[in-house]
Amino acid sequence: MQSSVVTDKIKKQVENYLSLYPEEKERLAPLIHQLNENNTDIFSRKSLPGHITASAIILKKSDPDYMLMMFHQNLKKWLQPDGHVDPGERPIESAIRELREETGMDGKVDAMNSLIPIDIDIHPIPANPKKEEGDHQHYDFRYIVTVDTEFIPENIENNRVDWVHVNDIDSPGLNAVIEKIERF
Repeated sequence: MQSSVVTDKIKKQVENYLSLYPEEKERLAPLIHQLNENNTDIFSRKSLPGHITASAIILKKSDPDYMLMMFHQNLKKWLQPDGHVDPGERPIESAIRELREETGMDGKVDAMNSLIPIDIDIHPIPANPKKEEGDHQHYDFRYIVTVDTEFIPENIENNRVDWVHVNDIDSPGLNAVIEKIERF
């Protein structure tokens, strides 16, 4: 069972997010319902119908039309660095850790961006018998993260990482993030 303090903090992030994007309340209804009605640990991979993940959104400083992406071997598409939230982590900490693990780059975030994600995306994850996981959803908290260099080092997961032009990103969810960033 998840701590009510943790649940309250996540509820507050969702509330703060919806104060900026009230038009997204209906889209986030599954997450809101699970936070209010489900007594499972929403960070646990076993939590159904979904659980929280976190992503790092990094735009190239010298040319913000490029986003740092990694090529997902199983899905065969470019994705932002992301992953599951480890026990005791806040989603923003997970996004920065996943960035480091998946790209070899260190990132940071300003205080405001750690309190309110730039986006919360809900997407379906198909069953994975190898991991003994059924169909579920990821509630992906996406944060703007900055990096000090545009050089992409080797990474411990041997991922293919590159700066990808935003026009070449085939993801409606990420295109919505880019539109939000352009508004500010």
